[in-house]
Amino acid sequence: MQLSVIIPVYNTGDFLIEAIDSVVNQQSTIDTFEILIIDDHSSDKEFCKLLSTLENSYTRVRVIYNTGNKGAAAARNLGVKNAKGNWIAFLDSDDIWLPGSLQARWDVVNRYPDAEWISGDYVMFSEGTDPHTEKGFYRSRCHKPRFQHLRKAFELDKPLRIVKH
Repeated sequence: MQLSVIIPVYNTGDFLIEAIDSVVNQQSTIDTFEILIIDDHSSDKEFCKLLSTLENSYTRVRVIYNTGNKGAAAARNLGVKNAKGNWIAFLDSDDIWLPGSLQARWDVVNRYPDAEWISGDYVMFSEGTDPHTEKGFYRSRCHKPRFQHLRKAFELDKPLRIVKH
């Protein structure tokens, strides 16, 4: 099995290298993965140079250029269309994966190979904090209805199968 990590971007280079490094530096049993950076028709010339540099600096990175500025959802869809992996993971350019998070996800994939979708908790940090050392706000602790399945899975401390009728 192969994993494709899709990162949509638009003139956003501030944290992109950290996002890529957080994927590349994962200690994991998965060794076949690619990182697709989907440029949503950026106009910043310095950012476009950065994309070219990244593609040449990282063997696992491919940059795909959208023909127009169509938004993050369209960029993600273009990434899915060009992905070689049979599993897709999305990462925003200003987010990082904490150490061990890829292996945790991959363990779930191997334990539930018939799963069609896997989600996990995430931690929100305020600007200026170090996500490696400081505590943030876990979304599963949120009581908004849209997080009810995630909260329930963490309360049960096991994966939750959601069946749509």
